Amino acid sequence: MSTLKKSIFILPFLLFFGLLNETHAQSDQGDLAEFLILTQTNRSSVILTCEKGCDWDQLTIDLEVGQSQAVNQSGFTDLQSVRPAQRTQSARFLFNLKRTDKGLSFEGKLGTAWKELSFTCKYNRCNQYIDQKGMVEN
Repeated sequence: MSTLKKSIFILPFLLFFGLLNETHAQSDQGDLAEFLILTQTNRSSVILTCEKGCDWDQLTIDLEVGQSQAVNQSGFTDLQSVRPAQRTQSARFLFNLKRTDKGLSFEGKLGTAWKELSFTCKYNRCNQYIDQKGMVEN
């Protein structure tokens, strides 16, 4: 059999198994949580106000540039103390919030469609809603 005929014969199988693998990879990310959080900043503080999907109403923390804080549906948490197996048992969502010199950045760990999310704050003041899919207007 010529090389061209072998390639034509094998190509559909590779595409099929590639699609199966992609679908499996997406399902490994887990289910998305449903939450809506207003993120606000002032000179030294980050204020999170939960509109939906949290066990808390409002969280406030002082963060300097470069400092970060993990957040889940129960409030502030510590990424270092939570093992990966425990994350799925105790948290519907989990992200790490970090203050940057231009605004805020988020790293999605569980229950979010985003792995990274960031936005700039004018005059060191932010007023942005986020949910499991990213930034939203409300």
